[in-house]
Amino acid sequence: MDVNRLSRGEKIVGAAAVLLFIDMFLSWYSANISGALSAAASRFNVDTSATAWQAFSTTDILLLITILVALAMVGTRAMARTVNLPVSLPLVVAALGALMTLLVLWRIINQPGPNDFINVEYGAYLGLILIAALTYGAIEAGGGVDTMRAEAESLQSRETAGGSRAAAPAGATSVAEPPGPPPSAATPTPAAPPPAPAATAEPSPPPPPPAPEPEPMPEPAPPQPGDDPAGPTARAPEDPAPGVA
Repeated sequence: MDVNRLSRGEKIVGAAAVLLFIDMFLSWYSANISGALSAAASRFNVDTSATAWQAFSTTDILLLITILVALAMVGTRAMARTVNLPVSLPLVVAALGALMTLLVLWRIINQPGPNDFINVEYGAYLGLILIAALTYGAIEAGGGVDTMRAEAESLQSRETAGGSRAAAPAGATSVAEPPGPPPSAATPTPAAPPPAPAATAEPSPPPPPPAPEPEPMPEPAPPQPGDDPAGPTARAPEDPAPGVA
C-alpha cells in the first residue's frame, strides 16, 4: 500500500471517514432536564446523553456503510487495484455522502424524540461537518461535479437503452441480423399426404369376369371363273387305251 498514490480528494475522504467513525461514539444528543431531575441523574450516575449508535436505529447503519465504502475506495487506490463496477467508486461515495449529509442535517433540525426534551450536542454538528467533507473529497477525487454529472448521465442513458431493448417485441427482426432470402419459385411445394381411406366393415366381392363371345364362322369363298362346279369328283372317266378289250 502506497499512500503517495492517493490524490488530494482521496486523502480527504480517508481522513473524514476515520474521524466520522470515531465521532459516532461521541455525544450527539442529550436530555433537556434541570433542577431535581438533573441532580437525581447525577446522583445515580445516569447518562443523559446518547451517541449516534444509541440515538439512531437506521441512520447509524447507513453512516457505517458510507464509511466502509469510502475506505474501500481509498484502499483500492492505494494498492493500485481496480474494481469492476458499472460506475466509479468516487461517484458511489459522493452519492452516499450527499444523501447522508442531508439525512444528518435533518436529524439535527428534527432530532429523535420531542424537540423540547432533546438537545443536540457537539457530536452531531461535528458529524455533519465530517460527512460533508467526505462528500467534497469524493467529488474532487472523481474529477469534479461536471465529470460526475456526465458519468451519471451516461449511466442513465445506458439503462434507458437497455430498457428499450428489453421492451422490444420478441418477433421483431433485429437490425444486426437481416431476414433470410424468400423461398425460390422453382422449389416445388411438397404436396400434402393423401387422406387415409375410411375403414369399412367388410369389402364387397369383386364382380365376375365377362363371358367370352363366340368367334364368327368364316364365310366360304365365292367360286372363281373356270372352276368346275362339280368339283374334282365330277370329272369324266378317261378312255381306255387302245388295244385293251
